[in-house]
Amino acid sequence: MFRKELLQIGIEFHEQQIRVVQVKLRANQISLEKVGQALMPAESFVHGRILQPDLISQSLRRLLDTMGI
Repeated sequence: MFRKELLQIGIEFHEQQIRVVQVKLRANQISLEKVGQALMPAESFVHGRILQPDLISQSLRRLLDTMGI
């Protein structure tokens, strides 16, 4: 019987860093596949507000590339 696997990522933004996790969902199990973090560009995310989306997206893209996602 074919069992479906699903990979999902979670992204968390903080004023000083970006965190990413990748999990695999399979049947009734969840497994942590990858974890990574990068520095948030200065003054780009303040009090929960994205002020410089281009800088954040560049940092996030580099992090995802480094993690192989």
